[in-house]
Amino acid sequence: DEHEKLVTQKKLSELEQMAFRSQMNPHFIFNCLNSIQQYIFSKSVIDANRFITGFSSLIRQTLDLSSKKFITLEEEMKYLTTYLKLEHTRFEENFEYEVTAETDLPLDQLFLPPLLLQPFVENAIRHGIRNMEKGIGHLSIKFYLEENYLIAVVMDNGIGIDASLK
Repeated sequence: DEHEKLVTQKKLSELEQMAFRSQMNPHFIFNCLNSIQQYIFSKSVIDANRFITGFSSLIRQTLDLSSKKFITLEEEMKYLTTYLKLEHTRFEENFEYEVTAETDLPLDQLFLPPLLLQPFVENAIRHGIRNMEKGIGHLSIKFYLEENYLIAVVMDNGIGIDASLK
């Protein structure tokens, strides 16, 4: 029956989405652990402890949020800010960032799938900002409502995808 197929397809899509969300980029985790190791080797115990605290907070948030079908915009913004703070430290503060929302509605009344934007933000940093030869990187994430839709815009001043591929 057609209805059962749709229900089954919806469940399959939800499971695929959950599997995708529950995975944190192994490359990112490896790089974070390397950064911790570098702090330890440079005998900067305070910096290592700060980084470990931020990293553990990000992992905890990832695990908590990935189990949900939807999270509030407030939770997503907090998650992205935690992620960006960690990357900012890891890349020796060579970029600035902001996460903002322009809406009259309370952020805890707007919902979206969890961890949706982190891969896009990671790509902006890894392929755009990190490869800049001069100047400081700028990354902004802005949320706003347009009609009945929550719009998210990730903007950076990085070198662009074509230059990054070279």
